[in-house]
Amino acid sequence: EKSPIIGFYQQYGTAIDIEDALQKAYEQFPMSGEQGIFGRDTFDVRHCEVILANLAGAKAISIGTVMEIQRGYDLDRYVLVVMEPNGLHDHPFVRRAASIVVPTLEEAMHVITAMGAPYASLVN
Repeated sequence: EKSPIIGFYQQYGTAIDIEDALQKAYEQFPMSGEQGIFGRDTFDVRHCEVILANLAGAKAISIGTVMEIQRGYDLDRYVLVVMEPNGLHDHPFVRRAASIVVPTLEEAMHVITAMGAPYASLVN
C-alpha cells in the first residue's frame, strides 16, 4: 500500500538534486524520463495527505521539491518542511507554502507522530 507521505527526498543525508536525477534519467523508460518524473510527482502530490520535504543539509536547490511544496499548498495538503534556518531553501515562498517548518528530521517525526495520535485508538 502506498504511503500517504511523499516528498521525502534524501540521498546520503542531502536532498536529491533534480537536475542530477534528470541527467541520469533513461528516456527510453517512460517513468524515468523528464515527463514521467513530472507526471509521477504531480500525481503523488494530488493523491497524498501529507508531504514531507526534507531539505536539511541540501547542497543544491531542489526545484522539483519546491514545486511539490507549492502544489501541496495549492491542493490544501499538509506540507511539513525540514530545513535549517538560513539554509539554501530558506525563502519566504517555501516558508509560506509550508504548513510547518522544523530544523531536523527528528522533529518532523515528532510532528507526524503527534498528527496521528488522535487516530491511534481507532487502529486498535
